[in-house]
Amino acid sequence: IILFSGGMDTKYSDIKPVLPQGILLSTFGVLLTTIFTGFFIYWISGFSNVSITMSLMTAMLLAATMSSTDSASVFNILRSQSMNLKHNLRPMLELESGSNDPMAYMLTIVLIQFITSAGMGADDILISFLIQFAVGGISGFLLGKLAVAIINKIDLKNQSLYPILLLSFIFFTFTMTDLCKGNGYLAVYIA
Repeated sequence: IILFSGGMDTKYSDIKPVLPQGILLSTFGVLLTTIFTGFFIYWISGFSNVSITMSLMTAMLLAATMSSTDSASVFNILRSQSMNLKHNLRPMLELESGSNDPMAYMLTIVLIQFITSAGMGADDILISFLIQFAVGGISGFLLGKLAVAIINKIDLKNQSLYPILLLSFIFFTFTMTDLCKGNGYLAVYIA
């Protein structure tokens, strides 16, 4: 719901000039954050006076779960404080914080599968990433257009039912995308 709200308030015309930088931050930025934080956690767990010991992959999994920014906080701070940031920084931060959750989700899934020896090779991981992002992006766009068309076509007698209908579209978009092996978080943000 937070990702949908953030995506709904983000104007494409604002993020269009910073689209490459925002996508780079939300994918490779999350990956680098996971790697650096994972190695740091692993390094700290090796200290003799620390009672926590973990493998490198477990440290990476822990890092992946916290590698994305909290989109609700970023949206709230940027919009409520009326910050005037220079050089398109505000739309880039909004794009990055709204679209980095799919990458963190994918890294978490891949690391869990690797730890549990589900046998994902490098080519399987790459194909999984591409499928998740392609299906998530396309279904988010198409289902978002479908939601707008249906909401504009339906004439509900009780106006307070429109938010409930919109909420059901959020759940429908996530579920259908997930069933099609796509990334539901990305789909909801794009929708």
